[in-house]
Amino acid sequence: MGSPRVLLVTPPFDFSEMNTAGGRGTKQAGYYLLYPPIGLCSIAASLERAGFEAAVIDGQADAGGEEELLRLIEAARPDIVGFSVTTPALPVVARLIRATRERLGVPIVVGGPHVSCDPQIVTALGADYGVVGDGEEPMVALAESLLRGAPLDPEACGIVTPASTDPPCPALADLNAIPSADRKFLRNPDAYFNPFIKTRTTMLITARGCAFHCSFCCRTPSMGEYRPIDEEKVFAEMEQVSRGGHGFVSIIDETFTYDRERALRLAREMKRRGFGFKWSCQTRADLIDAELLREFSAAGCVNISFGVESGDPDAREEMDKKIPDAAFERAFAGCRDAGISTNAFIIIGGPDETPETIERSIRRAIELEPDYVVYNVGTLFPGTREYEQRIAAGEVDRTIWDRYLRGETQMPALSRRLGREELAEYLRSGYTRFYMRPRYILKKLGSVRSARDIFVLARQARTVIADYVVS
Repeated sequence: MGSPRVLLVTPPFDFSEMNTAGGRGTKQAGYYLLYPPIGLCSIAASLERAGFEAAVIDGQADAGGEEELLRLIEAARPDIVGFSVTTPALPVVARLIRATRERLGVPIVVGGPHVSCDPQIVTALGADYGVVGDGEEPMVALAESLLRGAPLDPEACGIVTPASTDPPCPALADLNAIPSADRKFLRNPDAYFNPFIKTRTTMLITARGCAFHCSFCCRTPSMGEYRPIDEEKVFAEMEQVSRGGHGFVSIIDETFTYDRERALRLAREMKRRGFGFKWSCQTRADLIDAELLREFSAAGCVNISFGVESGDPDAREEMDKKIPDAAFERAFAGCRDAGISTNAFIIIGGPDETPETIERSIRRAIELEPDYVVYNVGTLFPGTREYEQRIAAGEVDRTIWDRYLRGETQMPALSRRLGREELAEYLRSGYTRFYMRPRYILKKLGSVRSARDIFVLARQARTVIADYVVS
């Protein structure tokens, strides 16, 4: 008999549900990114190093729906099942946990952003354990306890149970001590894609956490402060990715250029080593400059994402995204000059935004001339400062997540003034006005140089039109 099995699962769900009223989202195989669950691959590598047999099932790539995913889970015959939980996926995970318990009767663990910010959800989900913070060390500790009888101090290692009365301190891994994400755990590595390039795609992280504290964002509460990984360890993983035939890598650090000199060193070394893949990153508009852009482009960077959030400076100030308009103008123009495409992320409906300021955001997205704009209806996520303030003021109750999980309510909107139905219509208008402009369409058609370009453009168009332009 082999070593005890720990199975880690990403549920199938549709992020576009956040941008519709009443869960009317659709799932197109177009513009949306589909990236592998690298976090689970890192946890699996840590379990394997500790002597446990681990496996990963990605419900997005490996199964056509919940029932097929359940059959895969049952066929694996694991001794422990762990589910990754984001806020939109709460209802799906709850159903999967109920069915898994009925079919297998094994201990069930939940972790991920929502659990880290709302540990009490463990009870409503029906799980036995929750992991708060980085999952590598807590999952090894749980496996040691459940499968080898080792003593377990839950609060000392970021673990919560339904019986817990106090939330544990988040587990923050020594990023240089844990193994890098091992992509061998992916069952279907060619299923992942990015709309910018038609090649084997993956993602990679060079630093966890975020140094900023935007009031609407749960990244810092769930991931901790900025924690860089040793650069040689990063390059070793890049080498593995390159040897694995990946032609595109998305670097998903929250703010890749937070440490400017480190970002320069990484780019220059990537160029020197000639990894051969194209890459993208995300950062703040006030943390990019012409020298960085030149070095990034020379090293293979083809796309940078910026969180614009709102076209109204006062609305950004309220959300603690204190970046002036001039910084966005310089950042987007600088990327154009360097030949790097751009994404602009816009929130539809900040806390006190009005229809007038939302219209300003939609217009601003056009004025900045990004290559792509991504609108999202603002959601009041747990763990954010805005959420905690509304909890304290009695404007919202923590049990809204239990009710959302049961299908009794929608996710709470970030906006105090407008409901999700109205916000969803502004989002639809924003997509239509940006992507259906004759100037934009002609620009995209003029950029076609190959059959691959046609494929990418058609995939983007199909999704935008089907999901956000056509009612």
